Amino acid sequence: MMTKEEIASIVLYCKDNNVSFKNRLKELGITPWRFYEAKSKYVKNNNNELLEIGNKGNFIPCPDLTRKCAHAKRASDETKCSNINIELQSANGTIMRIHGELNNSQLESIILSATHHV
Repeated sequence: MMTKEEIASIVLYCKDNNVSFKNRLKELGITPWRFYEAKSKYVKNNNNELLEIGNKGNFIPCPDLTRKCAHAKRASDETKCSNINIELQSANGTIMRIHGELNNSQLESIILSATHHV
């Protein structure tokens, strides 16, 4: 079974480079059924967590694995995504940078977490 990080990195690569899943999977030598089986499992359990992809310490929000944000014609405010960069510093001095497509509820969760109103 593929990990959530592997699925997310393929989704992000395809989106950033305008490549189809089919072509990217062929490049990586991954069978499509294995990718789609794992992807469907993680779509059900997607809880807007941060994933470590690529370089160690490089955390990004889990991308929308359903791709609804990119293809929705009339998205409500709740599902409309924007490409956002956020830089935060916690009370103890920890600095974070979050970059990705975030909808209103994800952005609100980040703000509430950063201000300790969880």
